[in-house]
Amino acid sequence: MKTSILHLVLILILCIKSLQGQLVEHEKTDSTISTIQSQLDDFKYITSHSFSSAQYPDWKLLAYTGLTMVFILSYDTEYHEDYGVEKEYDLMGLPRVFGNIGTLYDRPGPLFFSMGLTGALYGGGTVFRDHKLQQTAVMMVQSFIITGIFTMALKALIGRARPYVANDPYLFKPFNFNFDSNFMSMPSGHTSSIFALMTVLGKQYDSWYVRIPAYTFALSVALQRMNTSKHWGSDLLIGGAIGYLVGSAVVKRNSHTVGSLDIQPVVNGQGVGLTIQF
Repeated sequence: MKTSILHLVLILILCIKSLQGQLVEHEKTDSTISTIQSQLDDFKYITSHSFSSAQYPDWKLLAYTGLTMVFILSYDTEYHEDYGVEKEYDLMGLPRVFGNIGTLYDRPGPLFFSMGLTGALYGGGTVFRDHKLQQTAVMMVQSFIITGIFTMALKALIGRARPYVANDPYLFKPFNFNFDSNFMSMPSGHTSSIFALMTVLGKQYDSWYVRIPAYTFALSVALQRMNTSKHWGSDLLIGGAIGYLVGSAVVKRNSHTVGSLDIQPVVNGQGVGLTIQF
């Protein structure tokens, strides 16, 4: 009898533990689904608002479109020959100076530079208990990722030849889904990504001593890409526009919804790791 009661107690304990485990797994699943849904909502909002005419006055969009078309039709070859080939710099050599500064972004590459910068900002926010700095780092990551998706899609769809392939800004191989780097000139990925990062930083800390250095550095990256014959001038304009518009939409989105970056250790039968949610 005692043995039967003991068996019954053990069975009840095992059942309770099993139910608890199922509830925990259910909660984890709900949490994961909620996180994914939140990220999809953010992505939908940002993509729909980045290029919405309602966000910016129509005359600005028309002016920028017109300026880009002028570059495409008239000045791409001229600027490539001056800066990329003959290295003839006017304006007291400022394009060359700024282009050299831009190598700080080119050498490690956009991915490693962005990881280092956002990691340092988030770490600094954690140490000094500065939530705004942490949030800025999270938004910079978000802006970088979404801008990268747009940029890579356009590069493959447009298939524009780089200046070093042929001195012809009208040479295209559209639908370049084998991602041949020689035909991925438009838009500039370096330019779009750095403007995405710097736009978030500049809009979060709306003061001249943050915005001027931020946008100056972004401009230097763009000039470096043209100086090294990697891009046409119009590639830089379009890339800069994409980065700026996405960065602006990310900041606007997060002004309505406060996000956070959650980093948790994970230990299971398959190994040890980290989960990152934002």
